[in-house]
Amino acid sequence: MSLSQDESMMGFVALCIESCAERENVAPKKMYERMERAGMIKDYLMDCYDTLHTESVQSVTNLVLSTLKRKEAGA
Repeated sequence: MSLSQDESMMGFVALCIESCAERENVAPKKMYERMERAGMIKDYLMDCYDTLHTESVQSVTNLVLSTLKRKEAGA
């Protein structure tokens, strides 16, 4: 059984949320809320899926967290 593009993308988004939440020592729901407020679910994780999903989990986690913190700081 193979996954559709949408299913793969949603799995990737969930992995990003969970990995970032673990790194920041917060609940995944809290991380999701932060990313959603910053517009990162659709405009970053989903829109850049083709590029981001080719990177390691560690690299993506680092990149996503640094982008999230910049957005939260208003940069």
